[in-house]
Amino acid sequence: MPRSGDPLRRRDRYRLAVRAVTGITGIGVLAGTGWLAASGASDHQAAQDAAQAAHDAAAAAHAQEQAAYEASLAAFRASQAAAEEPATPIAKLAPEPQVITRIPPPET
Repeated sequence: MPRSGDPLRRRDRYRLAVRAVTGITGIGVLAGTGWLAASGASDHQAAQDAAQAAHDAAAAAHAQEQAAYEASLAAFRASQAAAEEPATPIAKLAPEPQVITRIPPPET
């Protein structure tokens, strides 16, 4: 029967203890790494969601402004088409003055 102070049994217990501590440490490191990666991914996703929401809001505002512009442009074109005569009729414009640049020959 082995004694309680047997070096082989003590060595086996130390090996078991070292293996247990190493395994627990490895599991802890893997869990910590997974938690850190998940936290970073969650923060990145939140930032992307915020940027997408801002982009969607800007696109909606632009669509409203574009619709208002197109409506006012259509109203302007309709009012121009409804006008029967231009603001200054071409027939009523004053004729351009005629300038003679040729000097008549002297009379002899």
